[in-house]
Amino acid sequence: MWRAGSAKWFCCVAVFAALILPATAQASGQVFYGGWYDSAIGSVSFDGSNPQPNLIVNQLTVPFALAVSGEYLYWESNSFPVDIGRSRLDGSELNPQFITAPGGAFGSNGLSISNGRIYWSETRNSTGFGPALLSSANLDGSDQQNRFLSLGSNAAGASLVIGGWAFLVTHKEVRGVEHYSIARRRLDGKGSRRLVAANRPFVGEALVGDGSHIYWLEGEDRNLFIARASINAGSLNTRWRHIPRKGCHVHEDIGGIAISSEFLFLGCPGGDVDRVALRGRTRVKMLSTGAALGSGPVLAATP
Repeated sequence: MWRAGSAKWFCCVAVFAALILPATAQASGQVFYGGWYDSAIGSVSFDGSNPQPNLIVNQLTVPFALAVSGEYLYWESNSFPVDIGRSRLDGSELNPQFITAPGGAFGSNGLSISNGRIYWSETRNSTGFGPALLSSANLDGSDQQNRFLSLGSNAAGASLVIGGWAFLVTHKEVRGVEHYSIARRRLDGKGSRRLVAANRPFVGEALVGDGSHIYWLEGEDRNLFIARASINAGSLNTRWRHIPRKGCHVHEDIGGIAISSEFLFLGCPGGDVDRVALRGRTRVKMLSTGAALGSGPVLAATP
């Protein structure tokens, strides 16, 4: 569940299509996962086959966030200064210091890919709450633009870039009760920060998105929902899909989430992953990864 002390939110971007495989078909694709303090990244196929809990093992590879683009996996490291690592999807061509950001921030917050670029955010507060700053580079590591956009005060970690917008989570505490909101800011820095969803009870530790919507988790116990809002902030549905009580998330707190064209994936601290159908009947399938994470998890998925 959401951890107020660390306030780490993670994100990934995938292309969303209004398609769903028949129930008898094999689901293709890979989910990648890791832990905030675990020096390994694993993967498992969408159908639960081919689990590889140690796809990448390196002392410099401790992911706070994961993202997929084309044939490459990227991660934002739990390090100071922040490193952006990269490898091929099969774990080859490993470069845990593909991009090294300048020092000065307290920690990493979020990672996303859009506009042919990779974006990452950092916070300047040791609690994990803002103000936060956004940086970017081309997917080959060139044209690095460090801290080109301020995400404002009270940023609670997550950042997600889609098109011309940067989305973020803000935090405030009122009489001992924590309130979280989603805001958006123009990527060119013009105008002020605007709210998309105010005073939300967050559960999952990520914002994810596609070309038209952003998604997150809300609720707890028997009333866990996928919430979504349109990129243009014209629509908001905090009860978009109800998630049945089935899979590892029933017995464990939920960590990160990831999205593909067909599924939302929920990461469980023990290392397994729940796959939730985004179209048709809301089916849940638990993917056994063989991992034994000590923290996290954070997730990313192929489109």
